[in-house]
Amino acid sequence: MSGEKSENLPADEQQKMLQEFLELQKQDIAVKQKELESRKDEIQSHERIALATIEAQKQGEQQHGEIFKEVHKRRLNAVIAISFLIAAVLITALWRDKDSVAIEIVKIGGAVALGYFAGINRGKAQTLEKQRREKDSD
Repeated sequence: MSGEKSENLPADEQQKMLQEFLELQKQDIAVKQKELESRKDEIQSHERIALATIEAQKQGEQQHGEIFKEVHKRRLNAVIAISFLIAAVLITALWRDKDSVAIEIVKIGGAVALGYFAGINRGKAQTLEKQRREKDSD
């Protein structure tokens, strides 16, 4: 039916309608091209944000690792220093024939060391138990 109507229109009207149709098609293509460019920019923006987030996470984890390593290193240095101090006192006591003082230092030091290691293991056990409870509740 629409084919019959266009046949009935004069040639200049058909030409004008064809020109309008082509112009609308060009505008439609231009709009779609702008939409594609906008979408491309949006995707690139999301990509930049994701990369920045990943980089920030890496830096955060790296800083956390460095801090943990530094704390552990200082703790180890403190334990070594205390151990050397106790060893020096023991050697001095034994050298001066003060065996009873050396034995008392060993008793006290042993009790302190056992308490320290028991406390560390208890803390680890509590942490593991808490994690297990959280995991079970999820």
